[in-house]
Amino acid sequence: MSDAEVLAEAVDIVERGDGLGAGLDYLREAGFERSGDHG
Repeated sequence: MSDAEVLAEAVDIVERGDGLGAGLDYLREAGFERSGDHG
């Protein structure tokens, strides 16, 4: 999956009512991390 496809899936998760947290969890599982998360 390309980055764009992963992001689109995360948006779909949020839009179908699972919530922003579920979308962010999906991104995290897909290997995305916020730039501020680096220890």
